[in-house]
Amino acid sequence: MHPRRVNSSKGFSIVEVAIAMGVVTLLLTTFLGVFGPAQKNIQRALSTKDASRMKDTLSNEMSILRSTDTDASSFAKAFRMISSSHAKVTAVLMYQYRADPEDTDNDGILPAFTGTDGIQGKDYIIQTAVRTLGVSEGSDDDIKDELKVVDGPVFVVRMTQLVKDTSDSSAGKLVLTARESPAAGITDPDTPGADITDPALYPKAVIAFRAEFFQLSANKFGFINSNNWDFDRVGNAVTEVNMAIRR
Repeated sequence: MHPRRVNSSKGFSIVEVAIAMGVVTLLLTTFLGVFGPAQKNIQRALSTKDASRMKDTLSNEMSILRSTDTDASSFAKAFRMISSSHAKVTAVLMYQYRADPEDTDNDGILPAFTGTDGIQGKDYIIQTAVRTLGVSEGSDDDIKDELKVVDGPVFVVRMTQLVKDTSDSSAGKLVLTARESPAAGITDPDTPGADITDPALYPKAVIAFRAEFFQLSANKFGFINSNNWDFDRVGNAVTEVNMAIRR
């Protein structure tokens, strides 16, 4: 008689599998509890950095009077940008595009890179632009060329003047001015009333305002320069900051 060969291999029982799954679940819970808040802090820091960059870019553009601008002064330019930013036809855009570093520098704004291919830093550089639709003849053509080589999303900036809270004069708090129409202008911040259309008649040295940055769902000029979007349908602002410009 030959001895029967016994299979020595053995699987896991249901109890052992359940215990192993419990240990893994405990480890994952501990991991997420430790590193989850850290990841949120990193994302919050990046968001703050991006918001600061966008604010600085907008502030810089509003304080510069370029040779291609038709405004009387940088203050008049900022006044115009704020008062007309609620209308789609004069929307303020912000985006990054591929710029040609070897072409003529047009008053600090490099022309769009027209090559079909290239190496960043060698053939083209990434430049941030703040543009206003319909501001002057030919300006939309520049926007159209830059959007052909846009790098990333396109943001539209809505700026609303901050005025004194007339319901509580003792608090000295600034609130958003009431807007009756998309193209409403700027008013006297101390006594809000009729809109001021001429920057020379603005009685103060500073205009305080809130800038809201919205991301558009498409970055094509045909979409942006159309009736296919408005501020009521672009969703919540990705960031908003309080700012001020001075004469």
